Amino acid sequence: MSSTGPEPVERVLLVHPPSNRVVRPDGERGLKACVPPLGLAYLAGVLRRSGFEVRVLDCVALGYDDPEIEVEPDIFRYGLSDGAIAEAVADFGPDLVGITCPQAVRLPEALAAARQVKAWSPEVPVVMGGAAVSALESDLFRHTDDVDMVVKGEGEGRLLDLLAALPGGKSELQKVDGLIYRDEGRVLANPARVVIEDIDALPLPAWDLLPMETYFRVNRNPSVHAGAGRTCLMITSRGCPHRCYYCPVHNVFGPRGPRFRMRSIESVLSEIDLLTSRYGVEEIQFEDANFNASIERTIALSRAIGQAFPGLRWSTPHGNQTGTLTPAVMSAMRQGGCHALHLAIESADQDFLNRRKKTVRLSHMEGLIKRAKDMGFFVSTFFMIGFPEDTPERIEATIDYLGSLDVDDAHIFIAVPFPGTEMHRMCEAENLLSPQASWRHFRYSWGVIRTEHFTPERLQAYRRSGWQAFWRNQKTGSGILNPSRHEREVYG
Repeated sequence: MSSTGPEPVERVLLVHPPSNRVVRPDGERGLKACVPPLGLAYLAGVLRRSGFEVRVLDCVALGYDDPEIEVEPDIFRYGLSDGAIAEAVADFGPDLVGITCPQAVRLPEALAAARQVKAWSPEVPVVMGGAAVSALESDLFRHTDDVDMVVKGEGEGRLLDLLAALPGGKSELQKVDGLIYRDEGRVLANPARVVIEDIDALPLPAWDLLPMETYFRVNRNPSVHAGAGRTCLMITSRGCPHRCYYCPVHNVFGPRGPRFRMRSIESVLSEIDLLTSRYGVEEIQFEDANFNASIERTIALSRAIGQAFPGLRWSTPHGNQTGTLTPAVMSAMRQGGCHALHLAIESADQDFLNRRKKTVRLSHMEGLIKRAKDMGFFVSTFFMIGFPEDTPERIEATIDYLGSLDVDDAHIFIAVPFPGTEMHRMCEAENLLSPQASWRHFRYSWGVIRTEHFTPERLQAYRRSGWQAFWRNQKTGSGILNPSRHEREVYG
């Protein structure tokens, strides 16, 4: 990085890279997800408000119907080809390109997009952000020569600061909060201290810059119980008040301080109004990390949605914290339009849950599930197997417990030690990461942990047998999802 920088940036291209999924010879297929890149939509809104010309290139949506390519055994890439990405970059002619990497499994695709930018113009700065690279921090530069800078954590304010600093060269870059960048062979990392306290101050996502009709047509959201019709996602909060040792949310929102922030009810309603009136949205999926963290706020927001938008369906596919699902909360959510609860139970071992400071109480689950079904909710459960301390007995107990519950659907995830998490640090310290694992294996259907008790392959077998046992126990004709379809499209 020279002491004086490039000309001021006017045109910014934001890239949502292609994705990949598992397609196994036995017929199991990973969900071919296609959802709006919400983080880029927020960035685009901020950039446009500040006077920049901005374009969003959603490689997943724009290339969704293109042929899939096997990039590793049983893993297929989908979305725009490298050549199509190169053409799109050249067509817009950006002064700077920002690429998001929301999950570790997509790092190869994100880096491939960066290569296309540099092949077109080596002088155009390439900036990466997102949860995966926020966790990798300086280590990202060991994997690529095509990325110039990383914005760690929340990007809206930091990207604006970066754009203002670029013309001033490295002396100004040193002042950009949370920026990691190359400087004459070195990698420098500025501390990330600033938090966007008032998220209401952000403009609404730039939905008009996204191919919305493609999302409605495909309707492949990361929820097996996706809604029919025109479904869209949004968030009502950022971060989470808890710190689960396997969860990567704090890679973006930070481990300390007031990182859990809630939008005002008025702000949430204004975005719902935009989505329903302009785009005809019929269902909202709230992508909050912990939608019902606050009992009072959940009740108030649910009631407000029901009053302002009668008939609107909504759900929270990332899961519901069971400890705050009081009868009053559940009643308000149901009357407000919520049609599904996804109970994040995670394990059948109460001692393990207690040690991990989870609020789940297994003794309450049967009553909670009955109450939910009596209210008319579609009820699914989330369980995780393959934690570093798991044993075959604990895994089998969790699968048996899952099969005993009277729910409509069940999800069994293999625990993933995402970079930046306590679990990843534990696995590195104890040498538990499988040496055969690639970035594309850091997914809930694969497994990258190998202990004296299990291998990734054994965890995959446990997962399959757990699902098979669950569906055998279900009554036919009860209105639940078709098990054959469920087996064909597996989240993760």
